[in-house]
Amino acid sequence: MNLHNDLDPDADSSVFMIPLSATLMRESTATADNNKRSISLFTGIGLILGLSIGSGIYASPGPVLVRVGSGIAALCVWLFSGLLVLLGCACYAELGAAFPGNGGEGLYLLHSYSFDPDANIDNPANNPLGSLLSFLFVCTNVLVARPCSLAVIASVFGEYLARLVPILHSLDMLPRILGAILIWLLTGLHISSNRLSTLVQDVFTILKLISLLLISIWGFVYLYDHPEYDEAHNFSQQAWERTSTNVGNYAIAFYSALWAYDGWSNLNLVTGELKNPSRNLPRAVLIGPSIVIIAYLLVNLSYYLILPSDTVASSTSIALDFGNHVLGKTASSIVIPCIVLGSTFGAANAGIYTGARVTASAALRAQIPSFFAQSHIHHRISSPSSTASAATATPVNALILQAILASAFCAVAKFEPLVTFYSNLAWFFYFAAVLGGILIMRFTHPEKWVERPFRVWLPVAIVFCCAAGGLVVFSVYERPLEGVLGFGFLAIGVCVWYVREMWDEKFSRLYSRACHFLGIEDRWGSGTGGVWGRVGDMDENEMAMRRFDDEVEHEDDFLD
Repeated sequence: MNLHNDLDPDADSSVFMIPLSATLMRESTATADNNKRSISLFTGIGLILGLSIGSGIYASPGPVLVRVGSGIAALCVWLFSGLLVLLGCACYAELGAAFPGNGGEGLYLLHSYSFDPDANIDNPANNPLGSLLSFLFVCTNVLVARPCSLAVIASVFGEYLARLVPILHSLDMLPRILGAILIWLLTGLHISSNRLSTLVQDVFTILKLISLLLISIWGFVYLYDHPEYDEAHNFSQQAWERTSTNVGNYAIAFYSALWAYDGWSNLNLVTGELKNPSRNLPRAVLIGPSIVIIAYLLVNLSYYLILPSDTVASSTSIALDFGNHVLGKTASSIVIPCIVLGSTFGAANAGIYTGARVTASAALRAQIPSFFAQSHIHHRISSPSSTASAATATPVNALILQAILASAFCAVAKFEPLVTFYSNLAWFFYFAAVLGGILIMRFTHPEKWVERPFRVWLPVAIVFCCAAGGLVVFSVYERPLEGVLGFGFLAIGVCVWYVREMWDEKFSRLYSRACHFLGIEDRWGSGTGGVWGRVGDMDENEMAMRRFDDEVEHEDDFLD
């Protein structure tokens, strides 16, 4: 069926328009019978918890306290950053339910900013802003954000693993080497078995929640058994007087706390594999972060009540220092590293799973070579002829690329600069996705063109956009080097995108010849109509493969 000609018979046939009508999408799902959605609500919550509860809660409390000056202000930062995350979750629930495909912001930006109001369709050729922003998101996530995040988590894993063997901890590079080894081991696990990797995720999610509960209980029990204990002064009047009044400091402190919460949008990256997304996505993205917020407030309260401010501020392993106080050095030297190892192991596992899907989804939309969307059985994930479904095929090439980049970041991983650099870019795209996907699309995309099974209260989206934009502005002002590097990277991406489009035909022919010589089938450089035509074709195919009629297909079981 030629959807373009049906909608606009007078338009240039070389440009493929993407229809957003829910009716058209449902008619197309007859070709998607082999697409198995394998992520249940429980596993979806586990993916959110899995990446959220990682290295952040064991690395961020110190930088937060240093920036704001007092325990009360630090807890306020943790509370309000958690509330900001909940606002973002509500917004992303609407976006994910409206566009239930893999890719997250890359998918939302492409549709939100490529709308042709005259034809009620997405037209990247006439509105290239959506394609540009989507391309920048893909470049940022594939080359920087996801590998950077994974490197920080893996380095914390290596740091605590090295502490189990004191003689090895004296080697400066050992934690980073161990982190790189973890990345490759988990990558091998994902390549070998998709089912096993999700099972590992479920198990470690439960263990991590138990660990946070134990830390909270140990802190309060210690205070109960030691009523005379008055070593910590993080909540004293003197500490309150040291509270910072610098807005830039609070922006950086928020970034450190939000890094610990990072993972709240994790499920949106793999919505195409979630069962009944219109129902389960809003539930998962509200339940998961709510659990994390409560757990983090209790754990940080224990940290700040037990440990002196100087210890919290200077500690690179706050959980271990906490354990030394409440458990003793002997028990703490074994118990606490094991807790952190389990937490970071699960977070790295979740990050590898979702990060590779971002790369594969971008390849499906022809934003990068579709070589990175090929599965371990050498079929594209979107291929209707594949014997493996889109939900179960493993994008092995994307996994390998991610492991190579993350291993490189492990060699230069330093916590606060990497977090600020990563967060500037991440929150810029959060801002752009909600601005375009909700505040703009509510007015430009009528309900008949974009079905929204879940609708967030509009003031929530407005507050989130203002907060996200403010965070980016104030953090760049406070840490200009990381800001210049981050947005300089985006500027380079704009140049690459422009050159790619200007030289599309020549590049297509050159790339096709290279693929033919190497024996690789790649739609990024083949076919007619240029990159815009292929982007439309592949994205429509992906969307058609992903959208199901939830009312008919799925049961009302809460855990489906």
